[in-house]
Formats: sequence, structure tokens, C-alpha cells
Amino acid sequence: SPLIETKSKIIHNAANPVFFKKRYSPSREQRDFVTIRPFDGPKYCVDIVYKLALNNPNLTFTLYGKGDFFKHHLPPKNLKIFEKYLEANEICDVLNDHKAALMLTRLDAQGVMACEIASYGAPLITSDIPLKRDLLSSFKNVSFIQNDGSNKLDDILETAQSSSKIYNNFETSHLIEQEINFFKSIQGNKL
Repeated sequence: SPLIETKSKIIHNAANPVFFKKRYSPSREQRDFVTIRPFDGPKYCVDIVYKLALNNPNLTFTLYGKGDFFKHHLPPKNLKIFEKYLEANEICDVLNDHKAALMLTRLDAQGVMACEIASYGAPLITSDIPLKRDLLSSFKNVSFIQNDGSNKLDDILETAQSSSKIYNNFETSHLIEQEINFFKSIQGNKL
């Protein structure tokens, strides 16, 4: 409706400030991919990360999170599991120890952690779904793949790049400015 079109705007969630204070800095001995996800629920695509590890035995995968998935699926040798959740300030060090973050989703939602990883400048591989393209296509350090688990990731890993550019798309002050400008626009600049 015209009222909704003129009186609404999508303003995304902000990333944790820690992802703007530092930049991605690869360590000397990196593993290939890291995924930070709860192990349960189809939304988080742990089953696809599992398939990708099986289909790419020459690459290494690290998975941080908790849940029951690996009580029912024996991880392949190239998949290392840490059953723990990470604090925001720990994530940067974990990213530095990996060549790329593999953050897939089946849900067309923002996925704040993927936005934080992209903002930090680490190479990010995420699901090729419309909202992810809308949110992250301007980031040079983001690649998109299908959610079928069949991808050979050698080429993607070889072309994955980090970014020293600071993208403020999800930075708090940038989003607050968008909110203020939106309120001004619907109040006829009376604020």
C-alpha cells in the first residue's frame, strides 16, 4: 500500500563494535574454513557444511557451536569440532586463524554474524539467497554459493580475498543516522 511504502524503511541490525576496531589479520598457519553456528536446526546449514567437508576432503573445516548434529553424524577427518560458543572478542582471533568463514543459511534473514565477519574484512562465503545478495554484494570479501553441498571449494578459496576497506553498512552510528533521517522524512523534517 502507498502508506506502507512511504512510511516504512528496513534498517538492519548493527554489528558488534569489536568488528570495526580491528581488521582481519591472517595468522601464519591457517586452516581453510571456519563456521560458527549452533549445530541444531536447518536454518544454520550445519548439514551442508558437513556435506562440503565430505565433498572437499583436501580442505580443512573448523566448526564452533553446540548441539546434537554430531551425535548422529560422524565428522570426517577434515572437520574439527569445538563444542563451545565464542564471545565476540574471541571471534576475530578465530577468523585470523582461517582463510575464510563459511556462514551458510536457509533463512532469508539478516544473519548478523555474517555481516560482522564481512565488516571485519575476513573472506566470507555465504548462501546465495536474495537477502544475502542485498546485504553483502557490495563487500569485495564476500562470495556466494548454492546451498546444495556439492560445491568444490578449491577455486572459491583460491579467489577469496580479505578487505582492508572499512564498510560501515552495519556500524551503529551509520544505522542511527538512517533512523533519524527516516523519522525526519515522515515528520516532514520537524525533528
